[in-house]
Amino acid sequence: MMQKYGAVARDLAIVTAVYLVAILAVGVLRDWAAAAWLVVGLPALLAGRIVFHHKMALKSGRS
Repeated sequence: MMQKYGAVARDLAIVTAVYLVAILAVGVLRDWAAAAWLVVGLPALLAGRIVFHHKMALKSGRS
């Protein structure tokens, strides 16, 4: 069962890592107030990726 979610977990980890690096870059290069707005968007981004994987699983018949 865990193998079924391995690709999803790996994808979410990669997306989160890239997003956190972007937040740090914006915080250092621009200002931390702008970076805070990116932090607010992280849960929505992850929820969208989960929905994407769920829809792809439904299309391929692996609910």
